[in-house]
Amino acid sequence: MIGHLPRLALALGLFLSQPAQAAPDLKTMHGVWRGMIGNLPVHVCYGASEYSNDGKYFYMRRLSTIPLRADEKVAGELTEGWADTKGVARWRMKAIAKNRAEGIWTGNGRTLPIRLTRLPFATSEEFDSPCGSLAFVQPIVAATRIVKSPRRVHGLAVEKWTLAFPDENVSVESFQLLGTGPAIAAINRRLREPFDKSDEGWKWCLRNAGAWGGDYHDEVEARLVTAHWLSVMSYNESFCGGAHPNNSNQPILFDRQSGRSVDLYTWFGSASSNREKVEGYSETIDTLTGKLFNLVLTLHPRASESEEDCGGAVKTASSWTLELKREGIGFTPDLPRVVMACGDEVVLPWNKLAPFLSRSGKREVAALRAELRR
Repeated sequence: MIGHLPRLALALGLFLSQPAQAAPDLKTMHGVWRGMIGNLPVHVCYGASEYSNDGKYFYMRRLSTIPLRADEKVAGELTEGWADTKGVARWRMKAIAKNRAEGIWTGNGRTLPIRLTRLPFATSEEFDSPCGSLAFVQPIVAATRIVKSPRRVHGLAVEKWTLAFPDENVSVESFQLLGTGPAIAAINRRLREPFDKSDEGWKWCLRNAGAWGGDYHDEVEARLVTAHWLSVMSYNESFCGGAHPNNSNQPILFDRQSGRSVDLYTWFGSASSNREKVEGYSETIDTLTGKLFNLVLTLHPRASESEEDCGGAVKTASSWTLELKREGIGFTPDLPRVVMACGDEVVLPWNKLAPFLSRSGKREVAALRAELRR
């Protein structure tokens, strides 16, 4: 046995002197993958570009995305979540080949093997990253469904629609009127647009959000219901990548007899508003003018503030949104997001609105007030 010791020492010395295997280049992980972390199935995407290297993944049993970020200090390693995430889990990639990748997952005091197989994916001009591909998001999209339940809103029986989504980052809610006929059908088509046009809504957000995963909330709520009118508010808040989140509150007024949406600006005379048609858009930019504009500014709680605060933003708002209410009409300035907190609503009661209404507007208001008194 003693004669074998020099040979063993030589072999051990040769082993220790060999260089450690170089960490794989994470850019070669660009693509969509499925596989296992331990015994849990996962779906993974990773995008390598000139400006960023990151991705996300989800466990098939949860379908809630988790960000993956390249560790700038340690080659071949990824961290889960963001810099302030507590108890950050890590991926240490050992090998990334054409169709397979292997590594080690560590977190919560555990160490598990990562085994992934590459999936084919297609890009488009709008969705040019692996994380925006249908190959990655399809399991999440396939798991969603619409939950329908009976409700009463302001005394009206309706069917509420709610999107059942795997996590709380996405929510979509609206409702449908009960009954038949062309007017109800026309209104219902508008009310279910958040569901029918999901490729332009929550699905679009999910595919464009990058490692963040997307945050999208869309709700249509009934605000006023009479035999003739249905007024709803469409709320939308989203962050789908980009510089900042987006949000909007858009009132929609329906004539329940015809099914058409009604523009409240048509209830006012030409001296009280200016309607500008913008090339390429079906909507107009609607601005208050004249004595009506001065009255709204006088009553607006933020208009008297300094130019540096809210005063300047309110006075120079490019357009105003109008909402029909039981007590009158609400006026809200449309403001950029950075000063949106200045956008308080001013509600003018019917007696103050009377001098500014057009002939048709006066007829509509008289009929509405009579209906509300019954």
